[in-house]
Amino acid sequence: MKTIYKGDNIMKKFIERKFHIVSEGWSDSFNGTCIVINYKNKTFKGKCYVHPEDNKKKSYLFGATIAYKRAVRKALIYEIEDTKKQFKIYQNLLTACQSTKGWDPKEKSAKIFYRQFNILARRLNSLQNEKIELEDDIFFSIKQRDIVTNAIDRKKRQNKTK
Repeated sequence: MKTIYKGDNIMKKFIERKFHIVSEGWSDSFNGTCIVINYKNKTFKGKCYVHPEDNKKKSYLFGATIAYKRAVRKALIYEIEDTKKQFKIYQNLLTACQSTKGWDPKEKSAKIFYRQFNILARRLNSLQNEKIELEDDIFFSIKQRDIVTNAIDRKKRQNKTK
């Protein structure tokens, strides 16, 4: 597990959290797996469709893994948007404070405010990087599965011709 150290504060990566799975299962209506997770009293749905050419090679476990990651991605996007709103509030407050005559950036309260502002900025950056990592992980997992299943198919065809 990767952790991000910020002074005494340890922030666990968002995508490594354990999310409550509300429901999961196979759906014949769209030929795929669906996972629904709960985060901050909101539900996020992830789906993994089976391509018609891959119907014979479908795997519930693989589909559930991809669907779960897609649901986590949606929760992560929600968290990014929420953090952006907080960041904007901090930016506006900082601008308002800096425009007052009595604002002294060397005061203890100002330093605390700057510190919290910077922690929020790093958190937002970290969440955005995690989103990119998760999207890459989903993409490469699917590509890797295609490579493996195609290699298995080639091996089967070779064995039949012998």
